[in-house]
Amino acid sequence: MSVILAFNLEQAARVAGLAPQQIRRWPLAGIIVPSIRSGPAGSPYRFLYSFEDLVGLRTLGCLLATRMFSLPQLKLAAHYMRQFYRQPWAQASFLIEGNQLFIKHPNGENVISLLKPGQARMPLAFSWEHIRQEVEEGTRSLQICTSEQIGTLERHRNILHNKWRIAGTRIPTSIVWECVQSGMSEAEILAPYPTLRIEDISAAMAHEGAQLESLVSA
Repeated sequence: MSVILAFNLEQAARVAGLAPQQIRRWPLAGIIVPSIRSGPAGSPYRFLYSFEDLVGLRTLGCLLATRMFSLPQLKLAAHYMRQFYRQPWAQASFLIEGNQLFIKHPNGENVISLLKPGQARMPLAFSWEHIRQEVEEGTRSLQICTSEQIGTLERHRNILHNKWRIAGTRIPTSIVWECVQSGMSEAEILAPYPTLRIEDISAAMAHEGAQLESLVSA
């Protein structure tokens, strides 16, 4: 099975258990920025996330779910942690104690408060490895596509607001059309999504072309 190297906004939200409109605002706020791509509004594949980004998103989702930390607090925490980690929400080890959030210092000598920087504690044993495991399971579910689905389209009222999409994926045909119209080659479109096939691109283009033609002739 091919391994997905990059994840779009919808896929990232699905794996992280968050709403797309929620994480769409986070790059600008500096909370977590997609490491593969964060493009201008309206561009195809505006946001492309790596696996480590998804681990970070899932971690943030778990912290927010506790209802003990506000988004502004987590934004400040992210800014502080970047002096130690390139992708803090995916690389740091966390501890929740009461309404306090701590990380284990990279030197392993103490545990530092993120909400009160400078406050240190003795090392404590803790692990959030289950989050990484959950993300691994979630990304595997995105890769399930049978041979019968190659080159076919489908839609469902509870998925992507009933938009036509490549069968077995959450990639709308409209995104493929926009990518081709913007000048992207088939190789450039397939690079982030190795589970797609040339037949999928052709099917999406044929469908979108037919839709456009029907609107023009109406």
